[in-house]
Amino acid sequence: MIPRGLSIKFSIGLLCFVVILWASSWSGVAKKSENSIAKFASSVGSTFSSPKTNFGTPGRPYTDTKFDGAADLENFQKPGRIAAFILAGRREFVPLLNCYLERNLVRNGGWLDEVLWIIRTDHEDDRAFVRELVERTPEYISFETRRGDDSRHYDTIYKQCRNDTIYIKIDDDVVFWEDHAIPAIVKRLVENPQYLGISANVMNQPALSWVHYHLGTARPFAPETTPPEGFVDLDQQSPMPIRERIDWRPSSLPQWTGPKNFSFGFHFTEPAPFKHHRWLPLPKDFEIEDTPMGKLGEGHSVEYSAGGIGWKSWTIAAQEHMSFLTHLENQELYHYKFDIWHYHYERISINFFAFHGSLVLDNPIEGQDEEFLTTILVKRLKRPAIMDGTAMAVHFGFGRQFNRHAFVKSWQNVWEIGALEC
Repeated sequence: MIPRGLSIKFSIGLLCFVVILWASSWSGVAKKSENSIAKFASSVGSTFSSPKTNFGTPGRPYTDTKFDGAADLENFQKPGRIAAFILAGRREFVPLLNCYLERNLVRNGGWLDEVLWIIRTDHEDDRAFVRELVERTPEYISFETRRGDDSRHYDTIYKQCRNDTIYIKIDDDVVFWEDHAIPAIVKRLVENPQYLGISANVMNQPALSWVHYHLGTARPFAPETTPPEGFVDLDQQSPMPIRERIDWRPSSLPQWTGPKNFSFGFHFTEPAPFKHHRWLPLPKDFEIEDTPMGKLGEGHSVEYSAGGIGWKSWTIAAQEHMSFLTHLENQELYHYKFDIWHYHYERISINFFAFHGSLVLDNPIEGQDEEFLTTILVKRLKRPAIMDGTAMAVHFGFGRQFNRHAFVKSWQNVWEIGALEC
């Protein structure tokens, strides 16, 4: 496991790279220039002072709860060969993901012996970007294919796994995970062979959005209605000026102000107020039920469903991310914690999912991987998939959340720019 005393600079640096993601990927103006990424990474230094807290290390801030995933790992040894399994790769997300992957390699104190990149994007520049990562990193290997090359597309992909390896399937837009997340879900998998696979506790995962909401994690935020004084169109800016005025902490944001009769529909079809708007904190006594996570459109609450409103709604995703940042700043991730969440053969998203390589080699994938693994194979083998509530990860967004409308990519920058120590 990664030592507890590692500097916070890495965690802040990685999280803050989402500055580029929210500003560009969700604004529909993603700049897929390798030079831009390199320039950004090289220019980011110690300009900002990091907070004194150390919420990026294992075991924090769970000292007051029994769901301490890191503490449970103190006497657990790495059980053989472990690899990450990545379906890649959108280049606007890959640099951040790569930082986390490198941090979790065995040679850096983590548990990953290997990273298997499944390169299947249709964009040639994205494919070249991942190839370069593979070429320069000894632990990285790749397999290249195309989306939907044949009817057994996913089976062909999963046939690249090895029998002797535990895999962590990670979406390429996972933007944060705790240091102990991989060891925690691996431990749960090894010690519980009755389970087919183990998911991390993933923020912005449809059914789990309902769980998190009912755990009381939602905090009241709303979009600013008009551009603030001195507003600059980020489409006309390079990352450099942005760096000078960004603070990821929600406490640094001004409180929301607006007309008393202001009503934002909160439905996933609702247009954003303006491009690159921010989501600002509402008064603490504001009714959560009147925010996206509490009420969508005509009284529809967040659904407990893998394909429900939480999968479609960009407004829910926005509020979820802001709520998570609030808990991160306050060292209160324990609000999301629990032991396990049993899906009882219902579909579970596999954004961050541990499974044995032998499973997919012995049971050819039929159709789409997530549906087959978590709704068909689990019933066939009578081995359900579960959620490990002690290990947090953050999923950026589903296609319906930021592809349905170009403007839903219009997030203002919310993460501090620190040091990218990759």
